[in-house]
Amino acid sequence: MLVWTCPGGSERINVTGFAPNRVETAQCSEGQGVFVEYVEPMQFDPSALNLPALGQAWGAGFTVMGVGLVIAWGFRAVLEALKGL
Repeated sequence: MLVWTCPGGSERINVTGFAPNRVETAQCSEGQGVFVEYVEPMQFDPSALNLPALGQAWGAGFTVMGVGLVIAWGFRAVLEALKGL
């Protein structure tokens, strides 16, 4: 499927009955637009996911967050101990 595209996201103006197989073209507010081939994106297939890699990524995320929380709690405990002196 062909889609009319304007450069830099500019707006289409003077769109009157244009189609890829006709001579007429739409005009863009900035520069000259072109027809580009639009390819439908592939459908998401959950069965193609690598479950061991997902598990490792999930565990690594909890590890990173856990270490950060433990460091923050330790820092807070030290500050409160110093404040109590």
